[in-house]
Amino acid sequence: MLSLPAYRLLQPYVNATKHRSLILAAYSISLQPDQTYGLRISGFEYKGSVFEARWATAVTIEYRASIGEAAVALGLELNRALEAAEVQHRP
Repeated sequence: MLSLPAYRLLQPYVNATKHRSLILAAYSISLQPDQTYGLRISGFEYKGSVFEARWATAVTIEYRASIGEAAVALGLELNRALEAAEVQHRP
């Protein structure tokens, strides 16, 4: 899970937002062909890594699924490990 692009953005984002706001109160719209609009997360730097500005909806839609899938896979792997450990310790 730690290697997911979603985690590599969200972990620094959460830490950075503890100290400052990265979402401006103003509503934004892009006049580019993709017609993007909504909340825009400002670009930021955290521990030497630079993160570009992104649309909040893109982050939540793209990353929510990948983090959810990784959490389920992690849970399944943990269950398998615990079941294997339990079987090894049975008399």
